[in-house]
Amino acid sequence: MRQNLDGPARAAERWLQLAAAPVFGVMAILAAIDEAGAPAIICAGAGLASSGMVAMYLLMGVFHLGPWLRRISRQTCHSRRSPSIDEPRLANRQGERG
Repeated sequence: MRQNLDGPARAAERWLQLAAAPVFGVMAILAAIDEAGAPAIICAGAGLASSGMVAMYLLMGVFHLGPWLRRISRQTCHSRRSPSIDEPRLANRQGERG
């Protein structure tokens, strides 16, 4: 159940949500670097680590992309709504057609 948060608690929640995906990405990179020296890497298919830690961290990062996608979506929607330099020209062209 989700509680209504306000002020600093809500801001902290937002930043923690945004921090998860990059942290898992860094952990995947570190796990890949750590496993690159392991002898099992030679036997792994297509150069993938055999322990599965890299894949797990990558999947966790993908699962936590939601807050980033929402943020990007909001910014894209706001940029579409803001008037652009070409907007009056486009309006005139549409008026000429009709």
